[in-house]
Amino acid sequence: MGYFFFDNASLQDIMKELSRWYNVNVLFKDTELKKLKFKFWADRNDSFEEAVSMINQMGKVAINTVNPHEVIITQPEK
Repeated sequence: MGYFFFDNASLQDIMKELSRWYNVNVLFKDTELKKLKFKFWADRNDSFEEAVSMINQMGKVAINTVNPHEVIITQPEK
């Protein structure tokens, strides 16, 4: 199926693509987080949870599952 590949893309653009592919609604707790830039790639065969886990490991944001079809993005806890 291929890959998602983003180079210096905003989190808003990344999450827009992932949300469409995996049919998940994305809520940003702080709109400033939408502007964060990432270099990120993931296999389209991976689960949404695996893709989100890779983003969370970068430490810039915390993406938490609210229910199977919704996540919320917040500042990471320090």
